[in-house]
Amino acid sequence: MSASARRSRDRFEVWDKEQTKGHVETLILDHVFTSLPPPPYTDDDKKLIAANVYAHVWQQAVSGAFAGA
Repeated sequence: MSASARRSRDRFEVWDKEQTKGHVETLILDHVFTSLPPPPYTDDDKKLIAANVYAHVWQQAVSGAFAGA
């Protein structure tokens, strides 16, 4: 297996763990809920925003965008 393929597999394996996913999701939810003011943002708005941020972070992580960070 090439080094590039191993790195891609390793990145996916880290994100494939439910504990890691839950931890990242909790961090994002906490940040969104403490950063956005109640009016105009409802709890449902904040949950949707957090879900979109999580999806973006997950995509970047598995694509290797954070590999050099």
